[in-house]
Amino acid sequence: MTTLAAAPARQGQDVQRITDDVGTLLKFLPGDVEQLLRPIMDTVDEIKLRYGRPLMVLMGDRWEVFDEITVDNDHLLDINAKVMNWRDDGRKGVEGTCHRLYRTKNADGTIEGVTVRVGRFMRGVAWPLKPYLDEDPSMLIMGTPGSGKSTLERDIARMVAEKIRAFCVIVDTSAELSGDGRRAHPGIGYADRVQVAMKAQQADVIWEAVRSLNPRVLVVDEIGYADDARVIKQASKLGVKTVATAHGNKFQDLVENEALSPVYDPPIFRWLVIVAARGVYHLYDLPQAMNQYRQGQVPEYRDLRV
Repeated sequence: MTTLAAAPARQGQDVQRITDDVGTLLKFLPGDVEQLLRPIMDTVDEIKLRYGRPLMVLMGDRWEVFDEITVDNDHLLDINAKVMNWRDDGRKGVEGTCHRLYRTKNADGTIEGVTVRVGRFMRGVAWPLKPYLDEDPSMLIMGTPGSGKSTLERDIARMVAEKIRAFCVIVDTSAELSGDGRRAHPGIGYADRVQVAMKAQQADVIWEAVRSLNPRVLVVDEIGYADDARVIKQASKLGVKTVATAHGNKFQDLVENEALSPVYDPPIFRWLVIVAARGVYHLYDLPQAMNQYRQGQVPEYRDLRV
């Protein structure tokens, strides 16, 4: 990859790591798990409960194994009873926070495990992108699961909404951007939001938001289907800009994803951001990068860091 010069650091824009109310999340956990983890929740990023296996907790970049608790059926049924209304994709958000639970099942429908993600709002992680968003807020963000692309997108929504208020509209399918329930997460600032009940309905809800909520900028989490791409392209013809995320960790992943071809051939996004690592962004001028790619050249990017 050809790299352009890194952007100069900006002063006075420290990243603030704000953890959502963990007490609300702990209420969903079995008593012994809650008692064990409560004192260390400030350092916990993810919790894995898998039937017949010891409790595992992600702390930073290391999985810690707590052999004193072996997950049994009672643990899983306890969580299931407290949640009750799981989404069709097996997820459940905690109202007013970005905490999230995910339930997995065996082939026979029996609950096999539960994963708990601790929601944290990182204010300021989008700051290196501000000059580019000010120029044109249409941006596609790509990264691997857990890379921080949704955290980045949430902060982008906040920054965009500081300028245009409720003309920035979040279409939230996973409840990861704006939280679950009736009360939106404060991390989205002045942005409006609409929730999507089922992943299969995302394209329809995007279009309904365009028709009914008067957005200038849409913020959409996890586009991956052709219908999503087509409706975003249609919105662009009406002058609506979009910030969206997709899976992938290199430029080639975008151009090899045929489902997303409506948004990159030709490009409707001005910018492509690859989240190379937490706080490390490779920024492409997408129209320019596509021209370079078609000419057999290696697309250039600018290296930006928080």
